[in-house]
Amino acid sequence: LDLDDISFDMEVTGHAAFVKFYAPWCGHCKKLAPTWEALAEDDLLGVKVARVDCTQQKKLMQRFGIRGFPSLVYFSKDGQLYKHTGSRSLEALNAFARGGWQEAEIYDPAAQQKKKSAVGVAGFSAVQFLVSVYNDFPKIFAFLAAVFLLLVVVLIFTCCQLCFYDVMDEEPVDEVPLAQQDQDKSAALAETKKDM
Repeated sequence: LDLDDISFDMEVTGHAAFVKFYAPWCGHCKKLAPTWEALAEDDLLGVKVARVDCTQQKKLMQRFGIRGFPSLVYFSKDGQLYKHTGSRSLEALNAFARGGWQEAEIYDPAAQQKKKSAVGVAGFSAVQFLVSVYNDFPKIFAFLAAVFLLLVVVLIFTCCQLCFYDVMDEEPVDEVPLAQQDQDKSAALAETKKDM
């Protein structure tokens, strides 16, 4: 049973329901999916098994203080909420839905909102930041590679400029004009002829 903002209160309020809050990209959610489907087919003594895609139903995610995926919340007929934090095996989930929830602590979404605002910055938690970095890794990698290449080019250009200016700063070697060289050769040749 997929729930959204409209159907949630109709299906859950006044009924016993075990709801999985999930995100389609979440690896743990994907791993739990077949078990959750099997749980929905079990006879849970009138307990509805449902799920909420938090990427599509952000209002429900905020309303119930969901901070991690998957979050498994039991809604009792009297309106109390209980969060399942144990094993995610079919047997454990079945036992929780059939009455194990009575041993769990009451889950308070308002308290979760306070924790979130204490942990997050402007409503953006560390987990959300890491997830966004993971999802944008190719873009971040491409940007860092471009910056690295730019730095290499700048470094090479700077080194070449330094070498060029070092050569320009050297004192010129005394050059002997060609005419002077010709005179010196002629004088040396004349002296060798005298000696003969």
